[in-house]
Amino acid sequence: MNTSISMNGFWMSVGARSLPRFWFYSFHFMDYQKYAFELITNSDFQGLTFKCNTIANGSCACAYSSSTPDTCTVSGSDVLNYLDIGSISYGKWAAIIISINILYRIALYLALKRRSF
Repeated sequence: MNTSISMNGFWMSVGARSLPRFWFYSFHFMDYQKYAFELITNSDFQGLTFKCNTIANGSCACAYSSSTPDTCTVSGSDVLNYLDIGSISYGKWAAIIISINILYRIALYLALKRRSF
């Protein structure tokens, strides 16, 4: 149990995009949470529209660049494109998550098998 907790913490640590290059390229793409987060975010943000703030002089202030600045709104697609996850493949990401899960289970089985000798 302690190993799974520490590994989960490790995956949360390497989930950021602003990591040193070694950590990013070594562990970021092995993190199942990366793919799960991108799937959930993509699913939840598609089709949403967010109203931007109006500042004192009446101009619009959006946190993300908007494809519709005249309406003072930001679409969910704008946010997804800003995060660079707007064009992910649901099937490919689901297959990666399943593959990572299977590989980790095989590795755990082999580690337990080796430990039992």
